[in-house]
Amino acid sequence: MNRQTLFDRMKKLLIISTFLHALSAHGQTAYQANELRQKILSADSIILISHNLTGEFLPKEVESINSNTQQKSVRADSPTLLIDGRLNREIVSELVLLNETDKQTLIKILFGNPHQTQWTPLTCDEPRHSIIIYTGNTVSFVDFCFTCKRVHISDDIDLKKIFIDDHKWKLMENFFKSKGVTKVFNEQEQ
Repeated sequence: MNRQTLFDRMKKLLIISTFLHALSAHGQTAYQANELRQKILSADSIILISHNLTGEFLPKEVESINSNTQQKSVRADSPTLLIDGRLNREIVSELVLLNETDKQTLIKILFGNPHQTQWTPLTCDEPRHSIIIYTGNTVSFVDFCFTCKRVHISDDIDLKKIFIDDHKWKLMENFFKSKGVTKVFNEQEQ
């Protein structure tokens, strides 16, 4: 066997190996996405909310000073989205119960094919909109920051990352707005 033939075979093996690895990773992600899809479909109820800032996704030592007002803001003591596994209603600004048709629309947005393969989120990470999923005594959430395009998912949902491209972000924003969850969007536009 000459050197070129050996090189060609190794190249083919590398390509096949890479393909199989990608297929395996996609299969795991697809399985995890299916778990979230099933959670949405089997939920006792699903609500959309807008809410005050929470401190869950910020480092504990985050502190900033507004340069215009010199007002100090410490979010380490900010409230959490859930307290003892229940929605913290004190931070909720708006709340809308979804019907079965809304659930299907939500699934189409979350799991439809993306229009692009990557995006780069910004760093503000201040989610103010959530999908709250009630199943039995379990409360799950998908928390969105529409400003920096980051998503947080409750620990009980085995999905490390959900991919939402710019098109899906716009669809999700329009979905929240169409259901009447507009307060935070309106504040941000002013």
